[in-house]
Amino acid sequence: MLRTKITDKLPINRRMIIFLFTLFILGIMSGALFIIILKNSDKTLVKEYLEKFFSQVSTKPDLSSNIITELLVNIGLVFIIWLLGMSIVGLPIIIFIYFYKIFIIGFSIGSILINYKFKGLLMAFIYVFPHQAINIIIYMILTMYALSFSIKFLNCILRKKKIDFKNIMGKYYLVLVISISFILLSTLYEIYIMPVVLNFILKLI
Repeated sequence: MLRTKITDKLPINRRMIIFLFTLFILGIMSGALFIIILKNSDKTLVKEYLEKFFSQVSTKPDLSSNIITELLVNIGLVFIIWLLGMSIVGLPIIIFIYFYKIFIIGFSIGSILINYKFKGLLMAFIYVFPHQAINIIIYMILTMYALSFSIKFLNCILRKKKIDFKNIMGKYYLVLVISISFILLSTLYEIYIMPVVLNFILKLI
């Protein structure tokens, strides 16, 4: 019922989904393979960072201090993409931010797999699901509507098309609220739950 109401208010652009999904595949693949072409010194730095991260997880540090920073970064990025959607010049920047986020996730997965081999599969899975998967979906939805919103403005200026600004903004505000809500939940999971699950798995393997 709720899904039907949201779908009615937020029409889906299938062509945009195909475009963003293609960027997603390219971002994940290029990010995962990028670790291979790095210099040995850079690979060493990546390995040291991963070892430090997993070492901190295994010692059960108090990560509560990170919650404000993570929330500001994640919600701030959502708000930036949303604002850029209300401008014509924001089109390429929105696409770049979306691709960069996917690339970083792909790079992280590739780094874990290369450095931890078989057990890295499980570690990468925990790193991705569910919070990174939620983030990817939210960024894809947000990017889709931000691009669509920006294109509507472009058509309005170039083709002199009239748009129902009030109606469009109502839908666009709904996208922002949904995006921030899910990003908030995924960030809380990443800070409080993911380290516990990862620590449990590290003890097993």
